[in-house]
Amino acid sequence: MKRILSLVLLLAMVCMLFACNKPEETPDNGGTQTPNEKTYSFAVVVDSALGRGNKTTNIGLAIVFDADGKIVAARFDSNEVAPELNADGTVKAVESVVSKVETGADYTGMPAGDWKTQAGIFENAIVGKTAEEVANLEATAYAGCTMASSVPVFKALVAKAAALENKVTFTTASTFTTGIAMDMTVAANRNKTAAEVTADIAGVVVADGKVLACAIDSVIQSYAITDGETKTLTAPETPAVSKNEQGDGYVMPAGSWLNQAKAFCAAIVNLDAAGLEAFAPVSDALASAGCTMQNTTAGYKVTIVAAFGYAR
Repeated sequence: MKRILSLVLLLAMVCMLFACNKPEETPDNGGTQTPNEKTYSFAVVVDSALGRGNKTTNIGLAIVFDADGKIVAARFDSNEVAPELNADGTVKAVESVVSKVETGADYTGMPAGDWKTQAGIFENAIVGKTAEEVANLEATAYAGCTMASSVPVFKALVAKAAALENKVTFTTASTFTTGIAMDMTVAANRNKTAAEVTADIAGVVVADGKVLACAIDSVIQSYAITDGETKTLTAPETPAVSKNEQGDGYVMPAGSWLNQAKAFCAAIVNLDAAGLEAFAPVSDALASAGCTMQNTTAGYKVTIVAAFGYAR
């Protein structure tokens, strides 16, 4: 009897010991927090298409993948313009084309609400999925997004971003948000022989009020000015390929555009809103880092600042 009683007491003590040393459970953060250090990849891509009436349409994507290739955040935006000539045959300049996300609720005339809202439905539907799963996503998964012509481009952009070799990798233990912005301009080329539609896209990841990661891309669509009794614009037969996609093939005097863009983005990491506003897009420090794109960096800064403001 004494032996049995001793065994019972021993078991009770063992149980108490394990109970006291039970590891704490990780709180459920609903997928919005990053309680431990985790590594993510971040990509920005853009698709350019030619439509009716010589219209150029660009759709951009800023997207974050986790280490398993699953989407953590996705932000789409789009803008479009049809370049025109003035009465004297010169290119009608457009300083900035407002994007569809920036237009917000004012972008109406769609069956199921504005473009921004519908794109947001698709963004939410693909979180937690791989690029392959997004490619096979049924329409019921994003019910409410009725942009039949845009969804295939959305899916293609996700696949393109997943396959991109030049992703930006970052690690964080903080909650982070993701923003995207696009800007489009129309101007004559240097020789005044074509109208160039330039779209710049920027994506940022923001944590603790500072830039955690940044990536940019740019695409230029060139419309030739044809001579005749009346000058006209002729769209190219195929859409242009973005500078990121061209990679080391887009060579500049001081190296590829891609490497210079990386240097530019690296220079703004850890800047807050005030730091971004004060950031000098042309400087000796940037030049020494390998970014000498003095004619375009001011525009890239504006787009990055906008993406920072849109981060959510």
